Amino acid sequence: MVDDEVAVVIEREFALLTPGVRGSVHQLDELLDPDFEEIGKSGRLWKRAEMISALVADQTSKSTASTSAR
Repeated sequence: MVDDEVAVVIEREFALLTPGVRGSVHQLDELLDPDFEEIGKSGRLWKRAEMISALVADQTSKSTASTSAR
């Protein structure tokens, strides 16, 4: 049982690394804890809403750049 729960957590953590999830407000909203906070390597404190906005914007700009390069 514990192994199954750990496997689910690991699966969700890996999902956060995929472009499809990083570009989806809905999926990020489901995966990130309501109390999510992260301290970036610069020392900046990221709140949940800021992180979701930043991830979606970053993914959108990467998609636009990729499409433009074709």
